[in-house]
Amino acid sequence: MFAEAREELRRQDSGFIATVDAAMRLANGPLQFDARKIKPTKSLPVEWVAVLESCTDVTMQVHALEGSVDALEPEFYEDLDADRAGRLIYHNITSWVHHAWALATKVDVLIAKVCDLPLAPEKTALAVKYKLERTYRNRIETEVKAVMEPTRTPLTHGAGGVGLMARGVTEIGGWEGTVAAGILPSFFLDGGYIQDVSNARHWLARRKSHTKGLLARIGTILGDFEQDREAIKA
Repeated sequence: MFAEAREELRRQDSGFIATVDAAMRLANGPLQFDARKIKPTKSLPVEWVAVLESCTDVTMQVHALEGSVDALEPEFYEDLDADRAGRLIYHNITSWVHHAWALATKVDVLIAKVCDLPLAPEKTALAVKYKLERTYRNRIETEVKAVMEPTRTPLTHGAGGVGLMARGVTEIGGWEGTVAAGILPSFFLDGGYIQDVSNARHWLARRKSHTKGLLARIGTILGDFEQDREAIKA
């Protein structure tokens, strides 16, 4: 999309593109080039700005998702007391769900923004763009969001189930002993299994696997979307 945006800008302000290219050659690459020194005479259309913003949001969200996985590396917790380690591990486990859902939503927005760009001859553009948008936003819904929904809704809203810690107590049949001993939810992180460093390794492996699968599904959908979009443009 950034390459397409550059071609769009070239159509509107070819002199600016030529000047920037020359300046970058002299500066030995984009990282040494100071873009503030050369001003365009035309601005990109607002539809293109929206796409570039959305692409950036998606990229940053991927980094945030991968960061929540990296934060489960066991060495981060080895020197912490049980309570602090438990709180941090639980925070990072649950953060992954929020970051994953945010990524799916931002990809959904990206598809909609890309479909706002000129695509086909005017007489067929609206119908073609609508079909393309609905097809791929539906795929995000069914192939990505629907997979996460059984975990996300209970964790986020408490509806349709419960979060990881509460469900874990039920799964081990622990409520009777918990109630009898007067153990309150605030004690779970300190006394429960989740703060154990070895358990962090378990969660790290699971989250790595989940992340790989999620990014693969989204990548496949976006790849198919771009192929169909290019076919329509051709």
